[in-house]
Amino acid sequence: MTNINVTARNPANRTLNTTTRPFLKWLALCASTALVACAGINATSPEDVVKQRVNERWKALVSGDFARSYSYTSPSFRGLISR
Repeated sequence: MTNINVTARNPANRTLNTTTRPFLKWLALCASTALVACAGINATSPEDVVKQRVNERWKALVSGDFARSYSYTSPSFRGLISR
């Protein structure tokens, strides 16, 4: 039976690791940056958000839910007019 020395290091592997390690760090940095950038992309535009809030406030006013419609008003309006 042949004994194999698994603790011996191959110089070629050491060279590969020292040249690959900075590349892998750079690749991980780019991937995480891309992931963070994509997470910030919102599928709804600000105009769509405003449209949705206007429609919800209008529905609350029509249904007589004035407390809910009051919550859609601006902070300056709420500062002047209390419930």
